[in-house]
Amino acid sequence: MLRHPEFSVVLFFLCLCIFGWPFISIPGASSLKSMFYYLFISWGIIIVLLFLIGIKQGKSDNHDGNLI
Repeated sequence: MLRHPEFSVVLFFLCLCIFGWPFISIPGASSLKSMFYYLFISWGIIIVLLFLIGIKQGKSDNHDGNLI
């Protein structure tokens, strides 16, 4: 699933939705602790997914095992 180029597009639009104004305003300004957890966890998940996409694409591009 991570090797498909469509997944990158879906991840991009998911990031737009997650970090967009409507979702950011759901916890409200009164709960800064929950806002911090929401942003930190969603940011971490996106970073892990991007890392996994990079690993999968690197393995498919590099068949002989050389890094260069």
